Amino acid sequence: MAISHSNAARNAMGDAVDAQVNTGTTDASGDFVLIASGGPTDLVSIVLQDPAFGAAASGVITLAGTPLSNTASATGTTDTFEIRDKDNGVVIDGTVTATGGGGDVEIDNTSIASGQTVELSSLTWTAPV
Repeated sequence: MAISHSNAARNAMGDAVDAQVNTGTTDASGDFVLIASGGPTDLVSIVLQDPAFGAAASGVITLAGTPLSNTASATGTTDTFEIRDKDNGVVIDGTVTATGGGGDVEIDNTSIASGQTVELSSLTWTAPV
């Protein structure tokens, strides 16, 4: 039999993830960062709202205030992302691919140029069932 979680437990997990993103005192908010892992090089850092996500529902938290955007500070091909807390500690990380590529985050173009505006239109995190 597979392990499963109640909806209440999944909501608690989601809200705990959000609480971790909102933890710290160095910055006013957490960040969503697109990275070229070969460097590794941070290509663009998008400031999140505080709180970063709305309250969990059915084990899902949804990024608040989207769309969010910022200007890329470096040039490269992104293949990794991190969601960092206010002290720049990594809370969530994963893969980035072009749309349809199956990454944890999919974007229309993984090639990012310094000075380019990058927009984050939506993002959800789902607790395990």
